[in-house]
Amino acid sequence: MRARIHLRFFGIDIPTQVVARTMMGATLVFAVAMIVIDSLVLRYAHPLASLDGAMQTWFALQNFSSGAQLGHDFHSYLGVTSLLVLVPFFVVLGSNVWASTVAAGAVIAAGHLISIWGLTRLARWPGAVLRWALVAAALILLHLFGAEQLIDPGVSLRPLRWALPLLMLPVVLPALRQSLLGSASKSGAAMGLVAGFGLLWSNDSGIPVLLALLGAAVLCHLRDWRRMAVTLFSILGTAFLTATLSLLIVTRGEPLAWLRYNFVSVPSEQIWYFGQWGREDRLLSASDLWHLISPMTAFQRLSLLILLIGILVAVVRRLRGRGAPARLSSYLFVATASLGMALLPQLGGHVYPSYFYSIVMVAWASPFIVFGPQIFRALKRYKDVLLSASVIGTIALMGAVVAVQSRVTQKLIENRADEPFVDALGFHVERQIAEEMDAFARIMRRLDIDRSSGPSLLSTYTSQMNIITGNERTPTPYGSIIHALGSKARDEYVSVVAERKVSAVTIISPSYNAWGDWAMRANWPFFRALAKNYRPVARGSQHILWVSRDGEDVSEGPANCEISRMGDRKWTLHVRAGGAGMVDLGITMRIEKSLRPVIVAKERSRSARSALVREGWQGAPYYGVQPVVSPRLAINLEEGGTAALDIERYDDGSLEIESCQARLIPWYDFDALPTFSQHLIAENLREERTE
Repeated sequence: MRARIHLRFFGIDIPTQVVARTMMGATLVFAVAMIVIDSLVLRYAHPLASLDGAMQTWFALQNFSSGAQLGHDFHSYLGVTSLLVLVPFFVVLGSNVWASTVAAGAVIAAGHLISIWGLTRLARWPGAVLRWALVAAALILLHLFGAEQLIDPGVSLRPLRWALPLLMLPVVLPALRQSLLGSASKSGAAMGLVAGFGLLWSNDSGIPVLLALLGAAVLCHLRDWRRMAVTLFSILGTAFLTATLSLLIVTRGEPLAWLRYNFVSVPSEQIWYFGQWGREDRLLSASDLWHLISPMTAFQRLSLLILLIGILVAVVRRLRGRGAPARLSSYLFVATASLGMALLPQLGGHVYPSYFYSIVMVAWASPFIVFGPQIFRALKRYKDVLLSASVIGTIALMGAVVAVQSRVTQKLIENRADEPFVDALGFHVERQIAEEMDAFARIMRRLDIDRSSGPSLLSTYTSQMNIITGNERTPTPYGSIIHALGSKARDEYVSVVAERKVSAVTIISPSYNAWGDWAMRANWPFFRALAKNYRPVARGSQHILWVSRDGEDVSEGPANCEISRMGDRKWTLHVRAGGAGMVDLGITMRIEKSLRPVIVAKERSRSARSALVREGWQGAPYYGVQPVVSPRLAINLEEGGTAALDIERYDDGSLEIESCQARLIPWYDFDALPTFSQHLIAENLREERTE
């Protein structure tokens, strides 16, 4: 006879299978309902920030879905296979910005569902009813209390990148079991197949996942060296073959450009280019490891402690030959992979405690996986109560969450239903933003662009302005200036404005976000070429529009730069000039070679100080300096004033500044520019007078 449980709330016996299917159905309906609600919210309240975010995802998906050649037509900074997973949903939903964000959110939600279910299986949670109840409870907690970094695609699809080992778990667990008894080569090949796709998932995910998988295979076969060797060989061979074939397909047989960009240019520059830029934000020696812990929240520290205890206990058990080999090894795979995904980007870049959210799910499942039998025995006497409470409670909570979120969404729709809908974007925007976009599009049409000659607009951050003007295809393979990493990429990006390859350029307005100030300093060679060849003519809420100078010259003036040594690896440049503007600094440095050179600049000027109190530029007034012999830097100078630039090297290599040449470049008060609409009116009046 089929087992039955007694739901005391109803006072009747209900078959276990019926309850399990009910819980499964309710959980799936809840997940789908939340995806639908989120998609409706995005239809009426989609963020429009050009700084990374949705535009970064859209840029990659648009190129993948249109058949563009990776490594030639575009570079996907976020990864390859992690984006390819989204492409079918992106296309079906309309191939616009709304579709890219909804596709990312839906796949992340599905990833949560698969991940939590996999962890309950790994923990051998007794019975499908409790497993689905736990999945439902976890989804509810994620929606009500989950950190934004766990549920929101955000600026870099981190929740999707972090889900990789848990998405692989349904293959890894049975494959490890099979490798113990059946064909080790076939089992290793199955794991290598998913690991090969994982290698192209993203840099900070693929590498830790492969290493963790190899470690798990070793611990699973400690008592059989032959099976261990066969399994490892099969994993590595199949993984690299799968990754190679996949890469050859998306790069059309020309993978070298992407490999060079992804594994040379990006890793070599992340360490100094991205911020924050304090000494405590870099891991350059073993003594710096405390920098990882000190900025973490109490919740993150507790999660890390639980995870480390779980890993330690599981490793000791495997070394002693205790525990289920496949299950414990699979746990160690997801645990160490999650930890590796938290550590690698901080070791290769800068300290950022939010990366530790990658471990949260596995960490809090660890006690039930490592100490599961003891916990379940202790709770056995409360089994009936737990079953009844979990089923009734989770179904009631899911219904309540959907009801409340539906009501909130309905209010949002009622309040914004009259706002303009932009087909090219796929969502409603505020009327003021719609008017701004319309004015911008009309300005671009007035420039008499010949679209057959290629893109006419370069945006330092791909934005809605590219889309509404038909400039989805960018003049460089990089969706944002911050992705033009490496000397070759940087020179290519600068050449677009230096050679006037486009009719117009947009930059982020510093008044909109202080990251605009940072971008100007961190990418000064580009902005210097921009000021020489283009002039700003109008502003929007986010963007400044520049158009070609048509032969006009920029009158540069003299400036003075004095060098002072402030320490072994620290110098100060004192700058003054007779006028106001941006001072172009050409310095000559002697740099001792090292594996990870990190040089930063700290600007001491009124402009830089103002960035401290504005949103954006975290770590102001610091920014990274390219570790080359002759970098070009800039500093803002007020009329008749002076300013200083501190330059310091953080790693142990020596730094000498031998010379400094300065020129004053007149700069602009962007806030004084006419708006896009005002500029359009002025141009119309000018034409009427000339007719």
